[in-house]
Amino acid sequence: MSTPLLSSSSAPTLPPLASVPLFLLKTESQPHDSYLDHFSALQLPKTPGHPSHAHTQDASFSSDTAASSATPSFHPLFVPVLEHHPNIRNLDWLQDRLRSEELGQKYGGMIFTSQRAVEAWTEVVKRMKGQSETSEVDTDTFSKHVTGVSRPIQDHETPTKSHPTTTQQLSFDDPQGLVDGDFVFPLYSVGPATSRALNTLVVEISGQDPSSPFSRLRPSVLGEHTGNGANLAQYILSHYNSLHSRRLYTFYDAPRLPITPLIGPPGGERFDKEDKKLRKKALLFLVGEQRRDIIPRTLTDQEGKLAPNERIDVDEVEVYVTGIMESFQDDFSSHIDQVRQAGHSLAVVVVFSPQGCEAMLRALRYINEEGHLTALGKGRWQNTSPSMSGSDGKRQLSVVIATIGPTTRDHLKDQFGFDADVCASKPTPQGVSDGVLAFLHEKNLI
Repeated sequence: MSTPLLSSSSAPTLPPLASVPLFLLKTESQPHDSYLDHFSALQLPKTPGHPSHAHTQDASFSSDTAASSATPSFHPLFVPVLEHHPNIRNLDWLQDRLRSEELGQKYGGMIFTSQRAVEAWTEVVKRMKGQSETSEVDTDTFSKHVTGVSRPIQDHETPTKSHPTTTQQLSFDDPQGLVDGDFVFPLYSVGPATSRALNTLVVEISGQDPSSPFSRLRPSVLGEHTGNGANLAQYILSHYNSLHSRRLYTFYDAPRLPITPLIGPPGGERFDKEDKKLRKKALLFLVGEQRRDIIPRTLTDQEGKLAPNERIDVDEVEVYVTGIMESFQDDFSSHIDQVRQAGHSLAVVVVFSPQGCEAMLRALRYINEEGHLTALGKGRWQNTSPSMSGSDGKRQLSVVIATIGPTTRDHLKDQFGFDADVCASKPTPQGVSDGVLAFLHEKNLI
């Protein structure tokens, strides 16, 4: 299901008057957007205070549209705030390391905290379809864009040929493959959207090309329940260290029967505990130009809270750069004017990031050129609802501002003195809708 964006440069697709326009200040996630799915299915109670009772149907809406709007609901509308550009050189480096299988030798898993990083990795993996040849990449230049959090990037490992799926298929002649082949390659993901996109990739590639370098890593998506970077970091510490302990047990500590081993390779092979093949590998963190450091800082234990053997090295690779779209403020202002002029009296704006907050507040005329709150921004609830009228003095539109978490809420307050109406208890579609519905009921807006 795809909801068209409002556009000032083409004939707008306006939401029915019986619905509440819900502006999602982000780019629609692909292949699915959990916010679109959730809010499109969410029905609102039809009460006398609902906007559908305050205005008659505009003549520009068809009878079919009017019929479909009988039950009040949210109407999600995406307004992209950020534009992302891939870091081509680093994507080429990742492709080369994946193809040669050095990536699996060097790293024990990967970390994803943004949809853009998942999309970048998906591009790398899908480039590999039908390719088996290797290519050379300037790794010296690439290293300028890679941050080794606790150690420098090194490219000394020798690539393996392939990774069979069980230890019974492996030979002690391929010791690194023997160690790696019976363990999953975790793809740690911060939430439902990134996890769903990664699972889609895993299923697609495993089904179409089970012998591909990506499939041979035995990827497994984990961490969907964590919801934010801090929780994901704690989950990784627990899960990845347990995975490493199990590897040590399998190839060093596990008991053996006189003839047949209880666990591990059938020949009962053993490694020295300090053998580099049993080392705890670093994790590869695909990031954007702008990111928080809570995950690498926690895993590498920069505050000295963990035992040395619990620390996890992290290498950050920048796969995209991000900036605020120059057209965002004008686009958003135009969209707000369109729904106001169409007769809507209520709209909800969901803010996902501190980036773009200033432009949003300017578009709503809540701050002036100096960045200070205007009278409209200060007195939003003095007359029951936060209303804004157009330059023509017609129609008033009540705008409810919701943030998906405390970081964006605090940014609005600290930088502009602006109090968001809703701060989601969890950065999820359900968390946002729970907060918005509670607020709308409190203000008798539905």
